[in-house]
Amino acid sequence: MSHDDSSDMPAWARYLLLGVFFLLVLPIAIYGMYRQIFVAQEIAPRIQKDLLDPYQAALAQGDFEKARSTYTTTEYQQRVSVEEYRQGIEKFRNEFGEISLLSLHECTETKEPGRPWFQRCVVHYHTSKGVVAVSFEVVEQKGQYLIDRTFRYGPAGQSRVEAVL
Repeated sequence: MSHDDSSDMPAWARYLLLGVFFLLVLPIAIYGMYRQIFVAQEIAPRIQKDLLDPYQAALAQGDFEKARSTYTTTEYQQRVSVEEYRQGIEKFRNEFGEISLLSLHECTETKEPGRPWFQRCVVHYHTSKGVVAVSFEVVEQKGQYLIDRTFRYGPAGQSRVEAVL
């Protein structure tokens, strides 16, 4: 004889659980999807125009101090000295060539414990030797989008390794 577990729960309890699902869980899930899809789509053009384009221009001019001090967060600047920053950019250039363009491929809004909301973006560095995908973590501070962390992709693009870029 089969036992039907659903009959062990009173009808009012099933309706209560269903109500919680529709009134609480579903709206939160929809809001999360909205933030992931639509907010990122609205923010992406601003990140390209207000952050990546002028950041690339500063790098092209060799103005590492401006690139670091204007387009990275205070936390980034505390972690990476001007000299480490310059060396990281030079190492990248030696390996991949001059950077001619930074283009935003995609962004996803992300939240981690102890950190504000941030955009995890894939940025394509167009260089004289080809295109290199780099991961940026971009935060908004004082109405401006800034680079907080940068990562290179490991073998086969499966992992991210923090790097100065």
